[in-house]
Amino acid sequence: MDKNTLIGFLLIGVVLFAFSWFNRPTPEQLEAQRRYQDSIAKIEYAQQLELQKQENKSALVEDSLENVPDSVRAQRLQQSFGVFGEAMVGTEDYTTLQNDLVELRISNKGGRICYARLKEYDTTPSLSFCSTRKSLILILRWSRLRTVS
Repeated sequence: MDKNTLIGFLLIGVVLFAFSWFNRPTPEQLEAQRRYQDSIAKIEYAQQLELQKQENKSALVEDSLENVPDSVRAQRLQQSFGVFGEAMVGTEDYTTLQNDLVELRISNKGGRICYARLKEYDTTPSLSFCSTRKSLILILRWSRLRTVS
């Protein structure tokens, strides 16, 4: 490295330092950014509380409808869930679609795929989707190997 290269690198360093020094946020800007982040956190917290209230409400509706006549149950479900009230009645059943290559098991509640398997490949895993209210768990089953979830 000669003298000109060293001076060039030194000048580049000075320019970068000066740029970062003069463009740093002021204390007022930092405070405004903090208030903005706090307000977003409050809104998200309120949305989570509202979601939990709705889940609790639907659970209470389901629990409170056990010993009432069918007409009252249908009316309450219609009030709680609107046009989807009729979908809240019934048991979950599965429809199996299969051909030479693939086997799929589909739920009648929500139309979600519960199980998938590729028939021609013994080394590929079969997929089971176990659903709970708040999460969807994917279980991989390899033939003769192990189960991973």
